Amino acid sequence: MNHWGIYVITAVLALGGCSQQPVSTTGSLASATTPNTATARVEHLAWNTAWAQTCGFYFDNLKLRSTYLAFEANSGMPTEQVTKLGGTYDRTQASLRAIAAAHADQCSDSRLGRIRANMARYLAGDFSPGDTV
Repeated sequence: MNHWGIYVITAVLALGGCSQQPVSTTGSLASATTPNTATARVEHLAWNTAWAQTCGFYFDNLKLRSTYLAFEANSGMPTEQVTKLGGTYDRTQASLRAIAAAHADQCSDSRLGRIRANMARYLAGDFSPGDTV
């Protein structure tokens, strides 16, 4: 596992159960907003789809992944970066899916509602970071 995978797993384990809100990367503890960047989008997509699979949502993961990568490519991202982002999605989602599967008993009504809202946004082509489930 590369350093990125270890970082994600460590961060998820450290933050697990602390909050259901996105983590601020702005350095301000008062803000809970996530910047709308490619990194934030791929992390949120991977996190939410991992939980969606764990909680029994049916969707075509490969099609959603392709739609997301096409979104990034259409925004002007160079092909090489889009390819790297696809790898990041695959690795991150696989790691997070393993973590979510270990906590499948946490598919609460509240979490299911957030998953449903996020998946509806993604399937409509809106990949901006939203709630983390």
